[in-house]
Amino acid sequence: MKRPYNGRCHYKTGKCFNERALKRNGTAHSLCEEHRRRQNLIQRRSDRKYQKVHAIRRRERTQRLKRQVSLTVARQLQQQQLKKFAMSQRNPPQGPAVNNVGGAMPARVTPGNVGVARSFVSDG
Repeated sequence: MKRPYNGRCHYKTGKCFNERALKRNGTAHSLCEEHRRRQNLIQRRSDRKYQKVHAIRRRERTQRLKRQVSLTVARQLQQQQLKKFAMSQRNPPQGPAVNNVGGAMPARVTPGNVGVARSFVSDG
């Protein structure tokens, strides 16, 4: 018994006169067996290229993100250290007062009163 004709291959050049290949379920593919094989090779090659290019981009992106995170962490640590240093400068350790007249604590120096002499002796 002769099988029915499934039509001509629909390869993009339009010049293939081979019969279309059959699928597992018995219906016709759009291409002949030769062009299906060729098209599958082209598709696999394209997929490998795509995966390779995108793997490189993914790797570069993760490295860039790691650098950004490490820079952010370094900045945060630096800010914490600067805050600790500033706090230690504002609140020096309380010990015996040196160069104090009469034991009184000197006035806190602020930008508005730098160079202004103050008396530490009370009037009363």
